Formats: sequence, structure tokens, C-alpha cells
Amino acid sequence: DLSLFGLLLLDDGVHEGARLLPEEWIRQHRVRQVNCDSETDPEWGMGYGWQTWMSSHGYPLDGAFGQYVLIVPEVDAVITMTNEASEGPGDKQAILQAVWDHLLPALADGFQPQPEEIVRTVPTVTGEFDSARSVQGIAPDGSYIVVSPHKESRAWAMSWRCPGTSSHPTDETL
Repeated sequence: DLSLFGLLLLDDGVHEGARLLPEEWIRQHRVRQVNCDSETDPEWGMGYGWQTWMSSHGYPLDGAFGQYVLIVPEVDAVITMTNEASEGPGDKQAILQAVWDHLLPALADGFQPQPEEIVRTVPTVTGEFDSARSVQGIAPDGSYIVVSPHKESRAWAMSWRCPGTSSHPTDETL
């Protein structure tokens, strides 16, 4: 549902040819309405629109603890993330910076991945599901990865930490 709402905003309030949000509302929604001052988190110093922050790329719908719907018209994309960034604003800035530094370039026209990244795969793990175990690893760039089971859903949560940080900029449930 979050992604669908983001797509509606990306598509200027039109869904399947029908206007669902007024044009004027869409225009004003995307314009800075309130100036903000932020010394520690550059994204939050760019201003506030109608229920959305302004951003260096598009604009995010920003929920608690790093819940985002990023509307990025420059690459015609909506990026939805449900993180657990409990370390505060710096943690949330790290999440956005990872998207801007790594995902945004990959979405741009003419992006060419490095040949070694094209064929990179993760080997299959065999065995039984054990809700008391987790897997940890360190990637070549120093990123720290932890995969832990969710007991109730039999899904896996993957946490990734950038080198040199003490928090988890991204968490995904697999």
C-alpha cells in the first residue's frame, strides 16, 4: 500500500488515467512550505512541504525509525523501505545516504554495473530452519551482515551495517 501511494504521487495524482489527487494539491505538496534548520542531518534542513520533507533527490514520506516512501522523479522511481533505525536522526541519514550513493546511480539511465557484480551469487545454504540461530558475515568492503530468523513468520531478517558505523542502516525481511 505504501508503494502504491508513492506511485500515485510519482504519477502526479493520476491512477490508470483517472485523476485522484487535484493538480494544485500535487504542485503544492512538492514545494517547500516551511524552512527548517538542521546542523546534523542535511536532508531535514531542506524544508517541509505538505506532509513531506524536501530532499536532495525527490521527496520522502518519512515515518518513525526510518520508514520511508521515497518519490524520486529524476529516475522515475518509488523506493519503499521499512527499517528499524532506532539510533536516531544520524541513523536515518545513513539510510538515505546509502540510497543516494548506491541505489540512485543504479537507477539512472546509462548505468553499467561492474562485470564482477553481474555474476556474483550467494551459495545456497542447506539444513533445517532453526529459530534460535543467526548467520553473520563480513563483506569484502567491511560491511557487516547478520541474518536472523523471525520465529512467528518463518521469515528471515537481514541487517546490513556500513563499515565504520555502529548502527544498522538497512533491515530487510526475506
